[in-house]
Amino acid sequence: MCDSIEVRNEKQKGRIVMSQVHAVRRNPFSRLLGEAGIAFLCGLIFSGAEIGSLPSPLPLAIAGCLSSTGAIAVLIGTLLRYLMSDLLLERLPLLFALLLITCARLFLRNYHSAAFLSLCTGGCTLFSGILLSFLMNGTAQDFLLYGMTACLTGTTAWFLHTVLLGLQNQQKIQLKSATGCAAAIVYILCIAALTSFDYPFMNFGRILGIAVTLLAARRFRYMGGVICGALTACGTMLCAGELGMPLLFLPITGLLSGYLVDRGIGLMTIAFFLINALAQLTVGLQVITFSSIGDLFLGCIAFLLLNNICFDRWLITANSSYDSTMQTISTRLQFMSEAIHSVREDTSEIAALLQKQKPEPVKEAVC
Repeated sequence: MCDSIEVRNEKQKGRIVMSQVHAVRRNPFSRLLGEAGIAFLCGLIFSGAEIGSLPSPLPLAIAGCLSSTGAIAVLIGTLLRYLMSDLLLERLPLLFALLLITCARLFLRNYHSAAFLSLCTGGCTLFSGILLSFLMNGTAQDFLLYGMTACLTGTTAWFLHTVLLGLQNQQKIQLKSATGCAAAIVYILCIAALTSFDYPFMNFGRILGIAVTLLAARRFRYMGGVICGALTACGTMLCAGELGMPLLFLPITGLLSGYLVDRGIGLMTIAFFLINALAQLTVGLQVITFSSIGDLFLGCIAFLLLNNICFDRWLITANSSYDSTMQTISTRLQFMSEAIHSVREDTSEIAALLQKQKPEPVKEAVC
């Protein structure tokens, strides 16, 4: 009987070990599949974006910072986007640069430093622009434009690699560090890229920026509202001045929203919407359209729908050692306050008993 029980236990242990081995084997595949899916979506979305008069450097930077699988996925998404929107000839230098970056990630996959990735993406972008300018008899203005695009691409790759490295090491972004600064710049570029998708009925960059500003004000109070509002306004202005003017007062309303968090989410959202709408109507009617008011309304609705999202899953606001020390001190202070409160209650009860005339019942009650 004991032998049969031991055999069953050994079989169960073997099954557990085999399941763990299969899970470990599936993890790299699932990670690569998730990276390829996200990279494909980034290439499909950001390849048609613009920052000012320049194409967005995000597809090139993303392809340069990911693995070879991610770079291929970005290339496929970008090529599909260009074929669907007839932008292939117009964005041919960017597509050729993306092809060079993908080849570099395939043959130089062991190099992961920020300096190498920045130089690689910027160099491939510059070489692609110069080569196609020679073939198409480009002017000096074209050379200057490609040089600016290469510098912007290399800088974006540097900051994006810093953010991804922080996520890989700590699973979160520490705001009070260089990673937090890099994340802010990447956020500005993402907002600027999404703002370029301007439709008569909505603007995705402005809607996302408004929702993120309200979420930051709810979690980090006035500091989060001011910082995210300023970053959002900077991103929209970087894309186009006329698209960023409606969000000029976003840092101020983000500050006010941070102070109104304790009054309720509904009141905070209503005050945010009304003050922004009145500011837009007061400052300049020539740049205000129904689309800007609609984006403000849709951003507030998106905030109410995403209200339960907690930034603590991805962000660290202070050092973990400092947090643990403060938590220990808080626990000790709470214990002391509860002990003092208990002693005061016992003392008041004993004082009430001592006022009675009969000593024996009082003695028994106190004991």
